[in-house]
Amino acid sequence: MRKIAAVVCLLSLAFAACGKDDDPTVDNATPEPAKVTITPVENNGTYGFNVPATLTVDNLAEFTLDNSSATEAHQAALLKVGDGKTVDDVKAFLSNQGAPTGPPPFSVGGGTTAVDPGGKIDVTQTLPAGTYVFMCFVPDATGAPHFAKGMTAQMLVTGTSTTSLPLPDGENSTTKEYGYELPSLKAGSTVLRTTNNGQQDHEYQFGLLADGKKSEDALAWLSNPQGPPPFAHVGGPVIGVGGSNAVKLNLQRGAYVVFCNIPDQADGKPHSAHGMFQGFSVT
Repeated sequence: MRKIAAVVCLLSLAFAACGKDDDPTVDNATPEPAKVTITPVENNGTYGFNVPATLTVDNLAEFTLDNSSATEAHQAALLKVGDGKTVDDVKAFLSNQGAPTGPPPFSVGGGTTAVDPGGKIDVTQTLPAGTYVFMCFVPDATGAPHFAKGMTAQMLVTGTSTTSLPLPDGENSTTKEYGYELPSLKAGSTVLRTTNNGQQDHEYQFGLLADGKKSEDALAWLSNPQGPPPFAHVGGPVIGVGGSNAVKLNLQRGAYVVFCNIPDQADGKPHSAHGMFQGFSVT
């Protein structure tokens, strides 16, 4: 990414030498990311999102999941609806209680993992034109995923965003089946640039362990989620195959876990059951 930035800088200097920067009508500035705030809605057992119905993206998109007014954890995973398919096709496929038949009518488009009530998470990514749907896969008290109770929102994206655009600077991390390469993370505000080098979709679900709890407790809870989790959901990105994004983290000192609960293509088990789970410390 830095090589691309260097080439862009050299090209800008070349154009300046030709006198184009002397023309006040010429604007060589890179467009700011298209910023979208995603607000969960809770209403007596039903759920939803407040998001714009349309969005023009000519550079990058920056999503902020603002869960400050909610009483439950929520996420804003983003799925790109396939050509010739509809949002109803996506919902029907994901609601199938048996083994899904045929290929999914969507691809993973990015978005965020879950944050607890009062939390926020910011993810910056490319967003090519198309029809998308935000969905929350966090279960309610009965075990039903929130999207099954209305927590979806369609968004039509237009513009010229491409997968070759450079992301904001930050620390780098990669993921693939079944693990993460994480840098040392310090307390405070950090931008983590994540890339999925695997053959399946993945997510970074960060969790801050409660006092007295260990990563083994979190893994045991994920295998049998009874009662409240032994960690606080602090968000993270969802990344399709070959995708990249930049997530803004505001971390406090403590013990953390990161895991992926996307179902495996081979056996349907969450990736965390295949070892995609890692404990680490923030100092």
